[in-house]
Amino acid sequence: MSCISPPTSTAPSDDPGREEHAQQPQNTSLPCSDTSLPGNAVTLQQISSLLDDDFTRTTDFLALQQTELKAKLEVSSNTFLELQKQKTSLEIELTDVQRRLDALEKSSRSLNVEIQLVPDKRNENILLTGKQLFSVIQAIVEEANIRCVRRRAKLNPQSTRPRNILVTLATERQRDIIISTFKKYNKSNKNNPLNTTNLGIPGNKQAVYVTEHLPPYLKSLHAETRKAAKGKRFKYVWIKYGNIYVRKDDTSPALLIKNSNSLSKLQ
Repeated sequence: MSCISPPTSTAPSDDPGREEHAQQPQNTSLPCSDTSLPGNAVTLQQISSLLDDDFTRTTDFLALQQTELKAKLEVSSNTFLELQKQKTSLEIELTDVQRRLDALEKSSRSLNVEIQLVPDKRNENILLTGKQLFSVIQAIVEEANIRCVRRRAKLNPQSTRPRNILVTLATERQRDIIISTFKKYNKSNKNNPLNTTNLGIPGNKQAVYVTEHLPPYLKSLHAETRKAAKGKRFKYVWIKYGNIYVRKDDTSPALLIKNSNSLSKLQ
């Protein structure tokens, strides 16, 4: 690439020496840069190659990371599914164990009747109280078939209710007869159901109840059921063979209350 020099002056002069000096060419050309195209092209190719290499390494790294992350996610997903299966299996086993435990608790109480709200008295004879109750409701129970009579400790020590009386009988049939006879007595004496006065217990007149001996969880469910039935205007709530039932009115079907979830379905 050539450089263009600026033009020199050729104007005449009165001084020959000066003229001679002026006629000599002056080296005033501008310096040229070395910007040859082939060299620049090589440099750009190198830079481009380096960028390509860096980009390739970056994409390879990201692809590897993505593959590893995908593998870890798949392992985590499989682990979660396995844990879900184990959880479901354990829930089924727990339900079965609870069912068996409930059956054992019911069976262990199958010979008992529970007498509620009989006032505690010092030096009381609760066997005599039990026999008096059976006589009043006209339930025929021989003393030989009464295995045990005792007061039960309170579940809530702060409660003001008297301790329940538990009567253990010889057979389940005797238990069922006593409970059935008690219900018939109260039905026949709606204006004067079984109470402490009937049993010859002095003091304020207090209603007395005879029920099946329920496990604590069923007692709690029974209390919940009575409350829910009252709020939804159900007429009947009763217990039979360790099961809780409700009935809306005289023409409605009986509904079995298995647990608290059953109460939410009452209409």
